[in-house]
Amino acid sequence: WHFVDVVWLFLFASIYVWGAGVGHAAH
Repeated sequence: WHFVDVVWLFLFASIYVWGAGVGHAAH
């Protein structure tokens, strides 16, 4: 596997979950 791919996947997933959590929490 490629370390960069894992980092990007983790970053994307983290931002997605963080954004969704903040969105639900704000509303």
